Order: sequence, then C-alpha cells, then structure tokens
Amino acid sequence: MTPEERKRMWLSISDITEAQFDKLQAAQQARQVRVPQPGAVAPDFDLELVTRARKPTGEKVPTAVS
Repeated sequence: MTPEERKRMWLSISDITEAQFDKLQAAQQARQVRVPQPGAVAPDFDLELVTRARKPTGEKVPTAVS
C-alpha cells in the first residue's frame, strides 16, 4: 500500500479532515527523528511507582544504571 493509498483509507474511516491529517503526519515525522533506533541506548527517565490498585504513589525510580 502506498502512502497515498494509506492516507485515503485513513481519511475514509476517520472523522478528521485532510488538512488535520497532514498536520498530524507532519508532527509525527518531526517527532520520529528524536526516537531512539532499535539497538540504540535509550534515554534515562524516571518511573513513578503505583499501588496494586494502580494509584500513583508520588515515588519515582530512576531507570539510569549507575
């Protein structure tokens, strides 16, 4: 499926306009250049712990390994 065919299919099942679709695609393409590639080192970030009931605890755990 070509990108144009994919776009036409998406627009046929979606409630967004072609201009909105184009804007969304442009934002996704701009974001994609910052995404780590497979096999690359992922950036460090903190995870927030949650309770067993999935409620935030406010406690954060870093993913960085020292």
